[in-house]
Formats: sequence, C-alpha cells, structure tokens
Amino acid sequence: MNKQDYTQTKGYDSKRLFEPLNIKEKTLRNRIVYPACITSCATPDGFVTKGLIRYYQARAEHAGLTIVECTLPRKKGGGITNQLAIYNDRFIPGLTKLAHAIKEKGSVALIQVGDLGARGGICDGDWDLVVPSKIVPLLGPIEPRVLSTEEIKELVVVFAEAAHRAFEAGFDGVEFHSAHLYLISEFLSPYTNKRIDEYGGSVENRARFLIEIIKETKKRVSEDFLIFCRISMFSPFEGDSTMEDVIKIAQLLEQAGIDALDPSGTCQKIAKVVEGKKYEHLTSTCPSNWPEAHEVKYVVELKKVLNIPVVAVGKIYSPQLAENILELKQADLIALGRSLIADPEWPRKVREGREREISRCKEDLKCLRIVGPIQCLVNKSLPPEGIDVLA
Repeated sequence: MNKQDYTQTKGYDSKRLFEPLNIKEKTLRNRIVYPACITSCATPDGFVTKGLIRYYQARAEHAGLTIVECTLPRKKGGGITNQLAIYNDRFIPGLTKLAHAIKEKGSVALIQVGDLGARGGICDGDWDLVVPSKIVPLLGPIEPRVLSTEEIKELVVVFAEAAHRAFEAGFDGVEFHSAHLYLISEFLSPYTNKRIDEYGGSVENRARFLIEIIKETKKRVSEDFLIFCRISMFSPFEGDSTMEDVIKIAQLLEQAGIDALDPSGTCQKIAKVVEGKKYEHLTSTCPSNWPEAHEVKYVVELKKVLNIPVVAVGKIYSPQLAENILELKQADLIALGRSLIADPEWPRKVREGREREISRCKEDLKCLRIVGPIQCLVNKSLPPEGIDVLA
C-alpha cells in the first residue's frame, strides 16, 4: 500500500473518528480504542488499586472502547511487577469496581487475559513458565518447561474460567492476548511451536489451543459478551508466521466466533538487565524512526478477508491520520496507546477543534517499564495517585 493512501486526504474533519460502531449488542460511541498497556499499578499480588481505577477512568472518559491491561489467568504465569490478576474469584470484587468505573464514563469495557509463557519470570518470584516446545534462544531469563497435551487441555479451561470471571465482574468482553510471543502466540508461531501432536505443525493445529479457549469461553458467558483476540502480524524472528499464516489464523478465529480482531506486531528486541538477569525484551512499541501508521499495510490485508471489525495500531498520533484510515476503510477502530498515555484528553481536544493543544508522545519509551508503575515524560500525573491503596 502506498503511504500516501492513508496520510493524505481532501479536507480534514473528524466525522468518522466519532462515528458510533455496533458490535453485537454493544455500541461504541466512537472509533477510538485505548488498547491494553501494562501499567504495573495493581498490588504486588494482583489486586485492583484506587490508582489503577483512576488511570482507566481518565482514558475511558473519551475512548469508545477501553481494554484493560494483560491480566494473569494463572498465578505462576507472570513475571512483571504488580501485574493485574484474574486467576481466582478473590479478584472479582476489585475487577467489578474497575469495570463499573470504565462503563460509568461511557466506554465499553474489555479486559485482556494472557499468560506470559517463555517471556515471564523477569522479576523474582515463584514462576512456573510453560511453552509449547523448547525455545532456543530463550525469550526470557528463566528456562520454561514444555507442556504435555493434558496440561494444554487444562489450560484451555484456565483461560475460559478467567474469561468467566471477567463476565461475572461486569466487563463487556475479554481480549485474549495471542500476540508478541506470549504463551498463546507461542502456539500460533512456527518459530516457537515445534510440537508434533494435534497442537503443532499446520496452521490449523497451531491455532487449536486458542480456538479451544474461545469455544470453551462461549460455553461460560452470555451471547452478548464480546470476545476479541490480539494477534501478531510480524516479528523480528526469522521463521515466525508469514502474512499468509496470519491471514489464515484470522479467518479461523472469525469462524470460531470472535467479535473483532486486534492485530499488532512484535516490533523490536531490546537488550535488558533486570535484577541481574540479562535477556532480550520484546515489545510491540516501535522505534521512533519507524514511519507513522507502519502497521496499516498489514491491517489492510486482514480487512480484505474478514467481516468482523479490525483495529489499527502503531504510531497513529495525528487525528487526520486516524480519520484517513477510517475514511479509506483500512480499519474499523483506531488504537491510541501512547497517545492516550501522554494525553487522555486527546479525543476531546480533537472533537473541540483543539488539536494543537494535544500533548504528543515523545517516543522516549519511558512508559515501557518492567519494574515499577507506568511513567510518562509528557504526562506528569503518572504514575496515578492511589496505587498503594486497595480499591
């Protein structure tokens, strides 16, 4: 796709950006998504805090869809400090307050559920990292163990039970984190999945784990409960999924009954040392020298074959750029991660014609933290007050 196709237009207005979108029984008031971004603002054992609620309220006030950060369905499947959890009913009361706070602001509320797989164990703790097959080189600092077929089937139920807790807490839906070489993505990828049983080999087999999770979830929630999936469109590893694979996976997920696709990419590897452990940190946050809307060309290919809504993400800072993507029907929703971290008022300023007042992300990656709560060079209100107080 020619870059000019989505960065230029005849005359700019924000009509499509603020157009409602119906997904099942839910109506998104606009096409703006706050995507799942780790904040590390939960308690050390994964409970919702007052600061976490304040953080999401600020973004939900203007976004049509708010997706809460990656939340653990399994106690020992993490490895980042203060990561939100959903593996036990004890977490439901706090998650209920969080879901209510988001919906009270007029935003549809989803929560992302994901096991870190081989990428976990970054910070000290009692972790049990699991993978579809042995990974060399390691994606994280700790050697994971390979799952048996029976354990995979048990994990299907673990994910579905987590989704049911989200349903019980009042969330409008769940997003399964199947991207960035976390556990589900490790099954989808031929780079990390070398299994020779029913969960490895062909695209259909590699997608089996995720499809079984979706089907098991549907048994436990209402028909109007939304199911999104975040999948990777590219990665820095040779031998990872091709775009042909990604398209096939997306089609299989649509056939399984998901309600929207939230594609992303593993943009870069960054050498890190955390608590004395060296590893290569993978991130969906792209380098500052990458072009704006760099992922749209992949999203366009998915839009050609899917009938469900598709989200565009990746350095979409300009309101005009977001509007153009929607106008050209290259995506149905626009995810503004770093933009809404830096300036939660971005949508309001656009709607009121105050684009010049937007505090733009400086792409310094200060928000990309493994230890400690989220920070931002532009937004001095981060981390939010109250992260040390249980909700």
